Formats: sequence, structure tokens, C-alpha cells
Amino acid sequence: MELIIPPHATPALGVDVCSSFCSRHPRFRAPDCHSRPRVIFQILGLLPVLSCVFAGAAFAQTITVNTSQQVTNTINGQQVVATVSPIGIGVNTSVYYNNMGASYISPALDNTGVSIIRYPGGNYSDIYHWTNNTATGGYAASGSNFGTFATNILDASNGLTKQGMVTIDYGSSLNNTMGGQPDEAAAWVAYANATVNGANATMQLGTDGEGNNWGTVRYWAALRAANPNDANWATDGSVGVVLNSSDMPSVTAGSFLKIHRAAPIGVQYWEIGNELNGNGYFSGQDWQTDLHYTGTGSSRVGQPNLSPTYYGQQIPIFAAAMKAVDPTIKIGGVLDDASNFDPYVLQAGATGMDFGIVHYYPNLSGTGNSTVTNFLAARVTDIPNVINSSRNFITNNAGTDASHIPVFITEFGNLGSTLPAATQGLQTAIDYSAFLKAGVQNADMWEMMTKSYLDDSGSLSKNSGGSYYAMEALHDFIGPGDTFISASSSSNTAGIVYAAKRADGDISIMLINPGTTSANMGLTISGSNIKATGTLFSTSLTSDPTQSIVSGLGNSFSASVAARSIAVYELTPLLTGDFNLDGHFDASDINAMEKALTDPITFESTNGLSPANLVALGDVNHDGVFNNADIQASLSDLIAGDGSTQSVPEPASVALLGLGGFELAALRVRRRRTTAPAFD
Repeated sequence: MELIIPPHATPALGVDVCSSFCSRHPRFRAPDCHSRPRVIFQILGLLPVLSCVFAGAAFAQTITVNTSQQVTNTINGQQVVATVSPIGIGVNTSVYYNNMGASYISPALDNTGVSIIRYPGGNYSDIYHWTNNTATGGYAASGSNFGTFATNILDASNGLTKQGMVTIDYGSSLNNTMGGQPDEAAAWVAYANATVNGANATMQLGTDGEGNNWGTVRYWAALRAANPNDANWATDGSVGVVLNSSDMPSVTAGSFLKIHRAAPIGVQYWEIGNELNGNGYFSGQDWQTDLHYTGTGSSRVGQPNLSPTYYGQQIPIFAAAMKAVDPTIKIGGVLDDASNFDPYVLQAGATGMDFGIVHYYPNLSGTGNSTVTNFLAARVTDIPNVINSSRNFITNNAGTDASHIPVFITEFGNLGSTLPAATQGLQTAIDYSAFLKAGVQNADMWEMMTKSYLDDSGSLSKNSGGSYYAMEALHDFIGPGDTFISASSSSNTAGIVYAAKRADGDISIMLINPGTTSANMGLTISGSNIKATGTLFSTSLTSDPTQSIVSGLGNSFSASVAARSIAVYELTPLLTGDFNLDGHFDASDINAMEKALTDPITFESTNGLSPANLVALGDVNHDGVFNNADIQASLSDLIAGDGSTQSVPEPASVALLGLGGFELAALRVRRRRTTAPAFD
């Protein structure tokens, strides 16, 4: 695509004072001491500039962004900068979907920035048995077994390697006679993460409460490494070991688990069951299978083996069995942001937990336009409250373990009335952004194979929906390592804003219009000198975001955002003295600086700069003007070794330039959609 940056144009304004300023280009002189006129650009205050840009304009609301103010969250008494983690954006998938092996799935996940996928489902997690791909009382598609999930989604040849989050079956044993067994969970870890010659390869996994022997660690690692066409894999040495009778389990494992992979899959995150707050212990909350008590109906209410305390006691037991196989994995325990559940789970089980699991499903009552708009706007403030409440439960009840138990949102969506697919995409973008801004390390949308993301139709066509396009826009907005910065809207029902400082130094702003009419938003940006041209990604959530180069930006501009759509602006902070715009302030900038002084209009037009950009770019000696004295100041700085030759530090330690000062730094090339996330 050829990108054309339009020439500098002065906005037409209806106020005389503004017109006299905005239409007047500074007089210029040449950058030497001969008889030619001398260039002087005067830095004017920011407020007069903004008043000129906004004069006579009417905005649905105003947006303010401060690029120098990072968002922090109080976590266990400490202020933590809201930086997107490598597993920040995830989705759920379920074993009852038929198309998990479809070739379009992994590229679709790449396009939307997904770096972690939760398996094998929500409520299904407590009825699903991975060794035979069965879900007691439910349906498990033959093509959605764990072998297919590992090969086609986690490590697909046509996509990026992703992380997995597995929810083990806490609710039911293999033969469905009692609650889930730690031995079965440990065998799953062995299959996913062990090797045939590891230090614990010959460790016996044990016999569970039903009498099932789960064999050795290396049996499951060897099964993973086996060629699907090799019937003698256990004894012919093709898997790197010859197994003997002591290795063999009594459990029959499906041949679909032979995926010819010697290297571990490397699943790091493991949950102990799903929504155990709904196992029947509390009256009216009986949707989750939990056979630690096998009675039904009202007899389940108040049963000790279904209590949150009992569940909490089981977490360290499961964790010990699973970490005996792989001590590096992380174990999650179910929480509910509820005073009758969370304290008891945490007091009994925090010693075995590495993260707390919270699900978020606000109730939508009605589909009228104002109801939906208010519902979407409410997520902006409701989500931080939920996260803070969950953190308080952890801080107050996990003791010394609280410091290493972050909140993961492993399911989110909405209950009640169904949103149209496009509007559901707006909730998806708002929820992800709000969770990540609140410092959540992982948020997983429910779910991958729905009509708002990808369809599970028999046509094997991706049939993308609103959430898919919203997540493409989210991926344009933010990625791992990016840091949220201060941003606010005067009215969330008229326009929602999130802003971030990218790891490469760029500033990214996402504007969401939850209303049914176009919104004209006035933006004010402080803390950096923002280039007048930038990139706009926009989508109405019925197709992929479009990308365009836009001008007329800077530290203040207006944005018209269509009804129920998303606009993402990628903005570039300018580095004082960096006249060749290569991300460094060095000797090569001197010649470009002289050219800018000689012909500022051409320099601005060529480089997509405003007059204010040029002043802030050139005022190296901080005297409020840009003239040949700044060339001397630049030479003095470079001789003193104050030029920029190093890469930009991480967002937590870099301060981008402001109108009153500057930081010499090099900007990295912007991350594109195809960059693979790094996992800790």
C-alpha cells in the first residue's frame, strides 16, 4: 500500500484571535549569521493552541490523555504499573465444537492477538476426561480432543505458538463414581510437559480412589511422542525409551494422543475445576458437576464435601500431585468475588494457588438502544470495582501467599438478553481493555467458536463476528509489554477511551462509541509532543479494521467515531533534536535541522509535522524559540555525549518528551500483528 502524507494545511477557524494565530506561519531566516533573515519559531502555550483548534466546535464529550502518567493499581498493598502481560488476551474453547481442527482457526487467533487458549470448556471441565475424550452426560467432538488442540491451536504450523490453560476435572472421576482425582490431573501434566528421560520420568503417578493405575510420567511423555501409525511404539524404541510393565497404566488412552511430538507441549497454567461456587452447596446454585457428594437436588445444600472450605483444602493436594511432575506450572483456584465463598477457599487453599480464577458475566436486561448503551458504558467503572473487590478478598484471606496470587478472568461475557453480534464486539473490546487496565494478567473471552467470534458451522468457514473484528482492533491498540496511560472521557455513554504507551514508544488511543449516532470527540493530549500525522484503524464490527494515514492530529484534534464502532489512533511522540526522524538524536540530525530552519514549510509538509511540532522538535536549548542557537546547543550536547544512541527503555522507566523538556531516546519499530508473544 502506498501511503501519502498530505501537505500541511491550516484549519479555518471562525474566531478572529484564533484565526490570526493559526493562519500565521512564523517568519523565517536562514540558519547562519550572514545577511539572510534569521528564523525564530516561538513556542506558544498549549491552551491557546487547543482553543484555536476547538473554537466553535461542539463535542459529544471531551477526551483527555496524559502520556506521562502511567496507570497503576494497588495489588497487595503495592502500586503496580498496568502493563499488558504476555498472556493478557485469551479465549475459551470447548470440546463440543466440531471444527477445532479447521485450518482457519490458528491464523484467526493470530490476527486478533490471542496468546492463550483455555481448554476444555466451562462447565464441561468437570465432566471431561482427556484420556478417552469423553464428557459424561455431554458431547465431546472427535476432532476436539487434546491431541488436536495441542497440534492445531497451541503449536500450529500455520500460526504462532500459543500458551494453553487447562482446567482439570475436579468434579468427576474417570468412571464417574466420585469427585475428580489428583492422579488423573498429574497424568495430564505428564502428557503435556514431561519428557521420556527427565529427572522424574520413572515416577509412579499412583492409583486413584477408583483403583485406576495411572502409570509413570514417562509413559505419558512417550505416548505424546509416538507416531500415530506405529502400533509398537511402547517397545520399539521409536519414542526414545523402551517402556516396561511398571510404566504401563491400567487406563486406556485414545490413539488421538499420539501426536508424534517428543518435545513438551509446555502448558503452564492449570485450573482446579470450574465455578465450584455453583456445585449445589448454596441453595439455587447447582449447575456445576461435583461428585465429592453424589446426592442430588436439595440434599446437596450445605453438604461439607461441597463447601468452599473443602474445595480449598483440595487445591494444595491437587497442586502437590501436579507439581511433582512439573514444578514450574501455575495452579489456579476458583473464586467468585463473594464473601460466602472466596474467604473460605483462600484460607484453606491459598498455599496451593498461584492465581485466583474469577468469571465475569454482568446481566443485560433488555435490548433497547439506551439500555444497551448504558450497559456498555457501565462496564468501564464496574470492572475495576470487581477486580479491586477480588483483590481485597485475596489480600485479607490468603496471608503471606497473597503476594503471589494475581487475579485471572478466565471467562467473561454477558448473561440475560443477547446482544447483536456487532454490539457484542463492543463489550468484548471494553471488557478486555478494562481488565488489562485494572492490572489483570489474563482475560479470556467466552468463547472462540461462537457467532460473535468464529462460527462452528459445518461449512468450515470462519464466519467472523463482532467480537472477532473488535479483537482485531484491540490488537491494533495494544499488545504484550504495552503500558496503560491516563485517559478519561467526560461521558462514557457518548464515548469510551483507553490509551497506552507501546513498548516501541508510540502512543495508542482507542475510542469506542457505544451509542447509536455518530460521536464527535475532542481530544487533548499532554505529556508528549505528538506528530501531526498518524495511523487510524477503524471498524464498524462487521468487517476487518481499515487502516489509513490521517493528518491534522497533534496534541489536540477532533475525531468523528461512527455509531457503535471503534477507532484506534496510533500516534508518534517526537524526540527533541531528531530532525531526520530516525528515532535518535545524533550528528546526522544537524544537516536536517539546517534545512528545517531554511525552509520550514517544506520540512513540515514532507514529514507530516505541524508548526508546533517543529518548534518543540527544534528547541534544543529550551529558550522558547527555534533558531540557529539550537544548532549550537545540539552540537554542544553531542560533543558532551548527550546524544541518543541506545534503545528506548521499557515503559516503566522511560519519560517521553513534553513541551517543557525532553528525553533523548530511540524509538523501536512498531510491533505488527504477526509478532509472537514471549511467555514468562
